[in-house]
Amino acid sequence: MAADPAILKRIRACPFARDGRVLVRYRANEYRLFARRSGEPLARLRLRLRLETIEALPQAQRCINDVHEMDALIGSVLAMLRDDQAGGERERIDVTALVQSMVDDLAEQGQPARVAETPDAPAIALAQPAALNRILANLVGNALRHGGSARVSVVAPTRPSGELQVLIDDDGPGIAADQLEAVFAPFYRVDAARGRRADASAGSGLGLYIARDLVARQGGTLTLENRAEGGLRATIVLSVG
Repeated sequence: MAADPAILKRIRACPFARDGRVLVRYRANEYRLFARRSGEPLARLRLRLRLETIEALPQAQRCINDVHEMDALIGSVLAMLRDDQAGGERERIDVTALVQSMVDDLAEQGQPARVAETPDAPAIALAQPAALNRILANLVGNALRHGGSARVSVVAPTRPSGELQVLIDDDGPGIAADQLEAVFAPFYRVDAARGRRADASAGSGLGLYIARDLVARQGGTLTLENRAEGGLRATIVLSVG
């Protein structure tokens, strides 16, 4: 257990911020081992903190929040490793159907998510199914977590050889203009960029980094912008299938 905090520190300071694939290519086994070794002790610590009677309750809650943050970090690192190895051939995907299915599932769970606009004809993109699902889940999840809602639009290309767009809008405070690119860096916390204090529900700071990396592997782009009427918009551009 003594080595775990040091390894965690190395993850946070890892130079893969300069080259995003350094971690995955050269340290995958080390971080898998870290995650596996840390998972059970973290679970025991979380249970101990909740069961023990501690007079200094605020300090105990901070400890619990730290454990949750470490859990999220470990899960994100493992997800990143899985995404890097998943690979597979790109396929023709009905993006409208995928978006509708995801939003319907969220709405059934009581989440404020809806499909705002879709084309009349099927919107087909060329992408890896698992990767595209992960991209949309990350971005819609961010909109719900930080913006309070998620509205997803699918915009068909204006010509047969054009590009398809997926727009994810929220009603949050947006992000400072000079931070719209910085938030794609690994371990960058969106809460800080949106001018809010991070809490136990905050992410690990890898979601946007993973989403942009996966979009790039599909031959597309991912950008963020503040909407004139308020809120943030994430725009995915993909090649049509």
